[in-house]
Amino acid sequence: TLQKLITAYAPPSENDTEAYIKFMESKTGWNRLQPLIPTNENLGTIAKAIAIQENGIDVITPSDLSQAFALMV
Repeated sequence: TLQKLITAYAPPSENDTEAYIKFMESKTGWNRLQPLIPTNENLGTIAKAIAIQENGIDVITPSDLSQAFALMV
């Protein structure tokens, strides 16, 4: 779930985890408790949302995602 993912990698001891989860919900359109299915499309959506949260802008291109997915094969 988004909640488990963000809590694990942006823990409350270091982040405003609740705000991060709400941001991810708004960017992905997914509920925080919805099970995540690890498709390329879903992983790309998560990566882009995290990049925006961490950098303030979308820095991941479709080419970046294609190259990353090719490494997973």
